[in-house]
Amino acid sequence: MRGIALVLILALPALSGCLSFLDGSDNHDGVEPADVGYDPSTIRVTQVVKHTATIPSLGGVNLAAVAYEPKSSDLTPDGTAPRWGTVIFVHGWGFFKETYEGAGGATGAPVPSSDEADYTVNRLQAFADNGLLAIAYDARGFGQSTGQSTIAGPAEMADLESVRAWAESKFPTNGLFGVVGGSYGGGHAFQAWADNPRITTAVPMYGWVDLYQGLAPGNVPKAEWVTLLGGVGVAGSKGQVSPILAEWYQKAITRSDLETVKSEMASRSVAGRMGSVAKPLFTCQGMQESLFPQIDQAWQEAGGFTRAYVFTGGHGAQDVECWARALDWFRYFLGGYDTGVDAWPALTTVDADGGRAVDFASLPQPLKTTYFLDEPTLERGFPSNSTFTISQLLLNNPLQEPSGLWDQLGMPANGVPEQLRQDPTAVFFDTAPITGSEVILGAPQLRLTLADPAGPTPFQVTGQLLHVNAAGSSLILSRGAYAALGPDDIDNGTITLQFHWVKADLAPGDRLVLKLGANDSSWYLPLVANYSVQFRGTSELDVPLFVG
Repeated sequence: MRGIALVLILALPALSGCLSFLDGSDNHDGVEPADVGYDPSTIRVTQVVKHTATIPSLGGVNLAAVAYEPKSSDLTPDGTAPRWGTVIFVHGWGFFKETYEGAGGATGAPVPSSDEADYTVNRLQAFADNGLLAIAYDARGFGQSTGQSTIAGPAEMADLESVRAWAESKFPTNGLFGVVGGSYGGGHAFQAWADNPRITTAVPMYGWVDLYQGLAPGNVPKAEWVTLLGGVGVAGSKGQVSPILAEWYQKAITRSDLETVKSEMASRSVAGRMGSVAKPLFTCQGMQESLFPQIDQAWQEAGGFTRAYVFTGGHGAQDVECWARALDWFRYFLGGYDTGVDAWPALTTVDADGGRAVDFASLPQPLKTTYFLDEPTLERGFPSNSTFTISQLLLNNPLQEPSGLWDQLGMPANGVPEQLRQDPTAVFFDTAPITGSEVILGAPQLRLTLADPAGPTPFQVTGQLLHVNAAGSSLILSRGAYAALGPDDIDNGTITLQFHWVKADLAPGDRLVLKLGANDSSWYLPLVANYSVQFRGTSELDVPLFVG
């Protein structure tokens, strides 16, 4: 019944035009396959030749690279050999180019114990078999490349351009270049797409749009991720990481000089400047993404033809459909093949609880349903005069639900056992049971109003929005966090927690539960202080909710 109800809901725009959240532009005017001067379908790839190389780059760094070159015995109509579109692959943080070459890595590099690398497919070979020159390289400081990693900084962007220029000088390219990569590679892809005029298009997979908000949303560091990334980076680079990483880590832990960290991370991010980029962009992300859940920010800001795909999985998960679409995307925009990209839905997404994917013809523009916080309920309608308190007692806060465990495993549904969800240090707000069918589609936002407008500082609040079904089973839908480290972080007596984007189907009898606390100790970094802060019932939770 739930699936039928959702189909009916999504069919309503065609019948009545009443769903304003589907009215976003799909930016498809004038989108056509790349003009390569001939019909590429007449050219057969008859051989793929592998090349290895060392490419000189900025500051005397040498980049280890591998290229898979397609060959054909066919000629173009003017009697010349075919020229190929080129895709540059960038690996994840702490990894190496062999993650794209299949089992064990074609050069015998060690296999990392992570699902970030899918060692069952040689993606470079697959792309070359389909008429694209495919190149992967070790980012500076990693793999067999020399130099020191500066964390996707200007040096890394210069490296990517060195690889592109090398490919153009060595192989028969058609002048069209794309970048694909996951996580760290996804951050490279976004920046190259925005800043390098020689890059035609990009496919970032679970990469960051805003590095600071990915690692420290609302000034609250993601403790588990920050620790993991620090260890993986140092190990993968054999210690060849810029001191800036340790500086970021120290400042994040001590919550000091965060403006400098923001500025340095902003120079490695594309947030706020994507609208001026008219290039095509295809983004992939898992629904359970917990490191860089920013795919909606990408499609909202991008200025060109943009398509998005959300699959079931966490950070680093390899999705077959995501890679299949990436190949079709590059063949269309770099190789001139008519793979039907222009007819793709603007967004394809799964539900937070898994299930089949649903297509949206245009990028969703969220509605807003406002709930007021009246402990212990979330009430639609009017604010209350009630107050509630968030407290941190470092010696007494127990370990809350092991949410990080589910995130790291990329489970289809990060369920929370009832006894772990009922944390005595948190405050809970429940909606009344839903009587019909509803769909959450967007990013919730929580505005908390301080009982004392001046507010005690420093303090922080972390939140989870949970879906609780009629049987009492819980599912984490979205998270948010915010730290008020001083008076400047309080806006007219309020603070705002921005939750990440989610799609969730709600059935009759289900409830939404908002969980607030000083910290989620399995996920966020606590402030090293005890505090209590009181909020008023004018606090409100905005949920992008469509009622069927």
